[in-house]
Amino acid sequence: MKRITTVLLFASLLVFAGDVSAFPPLFYARVDYGAGRGPTSVFAVDLDGDGDNDLAVANCYSGNVSVLLNNGDGTFQAAVNYGAGNYPYSVFAVDLDGDGDNDLAVANYWSDNVSVLLNNGDGTFQAAVNYGAGDYPRSVFAVDLDGDGDNDLAVANSSSGNVSVLLNNGDGTFQAAVNYGAGNCPTSVFAVDLDGDGDNDLTVANGYYSDNVSVLLNNGDGTFQAAVNYGAGDSPMSVFAVDLDGDGDNDLAVANGWTDNVSVLLNNGDGTLQAAVNYGAGYYPTSVFAVDLDGDGDNDLAVANSGLYGSGKVSVFLNNGDGTFQAAVNYGAGDEPWSVFAVDLDGDGDNDLAVANRGSNTVSVFIKLSGTTAVSIEIVPDDPPVTVPQGGSFGFTGNLTNNTEDPQVSDGWTMATGPQKEVYGPFKMRNDVALEPFETRTADFNQHVPNLAPLGFYTYIAYCGEYPSTAIDSSLFQVEVITGISSGGKDMGWVLMGSFSEGEIDLPSEFVLMSNYPNPFNAQTVIQYQLPVTSSVKLEVYNLLGSKVATLVNGEQEAGYKSVTWDASEVSSGIYFYKLSAGDYTETKRMMLVK
Repeated sequence: MKRITTVLLFASLLVFAGDVSAFPPLFYARVDYGAGRGPTSVFAVDLDGDGDNDLAVANCYSGNVSVLLNNGDGTFQAAVNYGAGNYPYSVFAVDLDGDGDNDLAVANYWSDNVSVLLNNGDGTFQAAVNYGAGDYPRSVFAVDLDGDGDNDLAVANSSSGNVSVLLNNGDGTFQAAVNYGAGNCPTSVFAVDLDGDGDNDLTVANGYYSDNVSVLLNNGDGTFQAAVNYGAGDSPMSVFAVDLDGDGDNDLAVANGWTDNVSVLLNNGDGTLQAAVNYGAGYYPTSVFAVDLDGDGDNDLAVANSGLYGSGKVSVFLNNGDGTFQAAVNYGAGDEPWSVFAVDLDGDGDNDLAVANRGSNTVSVFIKLSGTTAVSIEIVPDDPPVTVPQGGSFGFTGNLTNNTEDPQVSDGWTMATGPQKEVYGPFKMRNDVALEPFETRTADFNQHVPNLAPLGFYTYIAYCGEYPSTAIDSSLFQVEVITGISSGGKDMGWVLMGSFSEGEIDLPSEFVLMSNYPNPFNAQTVIQYQLPVTSSVKLEVYNLLGSKVATLVNGEQEAGYKSVTWDASEVSSGIYFYKLSAGDYTETKRMMLVK
């Protein structure tokens, strides 16, 4: 057993690229399955009627669609291929002919049409029937558009700058396409109710040179109003619509190829959208999917980053519950991951990932980790919601729990994601915490915030596992940093005080007087300081006139981390100074009392 210490202090700024090793993993190692040549799109749904979700993959280079049937446990049978058109780019599966099984619709880029492959009921398919679309169709979506109860088709045509709508005759055959203008180079289409009137509207990602998303509201009969465009990133490649902020309407997530990010556009509730907020992803994101991945009830994002002719990754953005997202966690996939789909594949009730890898001719399956982790962590803020001034501090309680009947050893650490998605940390809570079977270790912590910390909202996250390479559980809360009042003296940056452990103490390396918290304050505030050696200590409070109003400490103290509370209920509002004298060390800082 390694040495266990009581308090450890760590302050740093690290900007992570989003490697999975720095964050708690959600998935087991991927398993790859062969598909056709050049898989560009994957869709998962029950195809053979046995209750589990199978895979359909559009293979652009081999001109076919691969069907991989599920064995029921998230493993898959060898691909069976069905012919489509020339350069099939996108596949969608849903019941098209009203017989209760899921059929396939495929957008064929070079042949300017859509192939419909009807299901025989057992996961095998009839020969493709083709329907004309616009020029160079890159995306197909199927849903009821005209309110007659069957599923129609919407197709994004990248060269003709429009969207084709093909209404279903009710039997899986389709009327001639009706085209609606979108932006330049439509690359992706998604249909869902955006304005809350009960019918399905269209949203279209417009790729090269448009850099926007078109919204086409449904008139209720499968015809559409003129497109209204909203800015996104550079070269939007994919759009997905679902409720992201928990207000009951459908918002947009857009994967932007050239700017390597994802735009989130929140819905105002009437089908109009707020300005895009961007989150950094991997290199050249080509597909985005939104679903609950961490089991907390809100919709998270999964993004396929193609890497353009090389090894790529899948980025996972966990939702904070309000439509804002944590920094991306990346999982390695095959070569050129071009499309991602999330659904339960192994029948355990949570959502797994399937990724089509264009460069390696495979589909990667990521099965979500399940069950309770051996050790779990929880952090609870002392006074939520947490608002702290620059140079101030906030307190929280940490719980580290052994969930097994065997002894466990775990590390604990925290990190903070800032307003611009910059990452601060890690800050050690303690390494090698020994936990008896089913023991919960509880401790109080205090996090200092730098004097020049950017203003705005932060996500503060605690992890447990093996520091800092493998996290097995996490817990978080939000912190708002507001304008602070300079108290002078040395800025300690990000400093975490407290520990889960009992035993030998790690002593401070220098004298430090920290900023009081809260500041400004009403009646009481906490002053912390550090003593590297046993010292004669005096901590005094003065007013603006230089008169001493309180002596908080006066005597010898052993080395360590110290904390004193000043009760100012008997003095008037105003500016005060607190002065620490310890040996040859002297420092003074300012605080404000507001009643």
